[in-house]
Amino acid sequence: MKKLHIDRTFAVFAALLCSGCVGPLVPVISVDAETARAVSKQVRIVSMNELESLPFERIGPVDALSCKNQLTDPAPTREDAVSQMQVRAQNLGANAIAGVTCGTKQGTDLSTNCWSSITCSALAVHVVDKKDQR
Repeated sequence: MKKLHIDRTFAVFAALLCSGCVGPLVPVISVDAETARAVSKQVRIVSMNELESLPFERIGPVDALSCKNQLTDPAPTREDAVSQMQVRAQNLGANAIAGVTCGTKQGTDLSTNCWSSITCSALAVHVVDKKDQR
């Protein structure tokens, strides 16, 4: 009977330990360094003040999550979350993101299945090039 109790305890402990094994519960895009460099040239970051002086088309909000889900995962970074947003914005037809805001969350977050995370959001826009306006 004692062995059965130990086996159950081990199973519960293993399940809790592996709870991060399933990955984040929200969509996360894996962006390697080369892709991040390329997309940062194609989808620039502009401030809301700068956007006011530019002709642009509003595409919509974008957000992203950089998540440490497992022991072997790197720490979440703002750069990772912003790169993910740039990829999402590019997929929507944007060439810029504006008004980037980020927040950090430490400790286990059951809604995202992350031990620690950085969530960023912005507005995806298509800035009209002056030569395209002629």
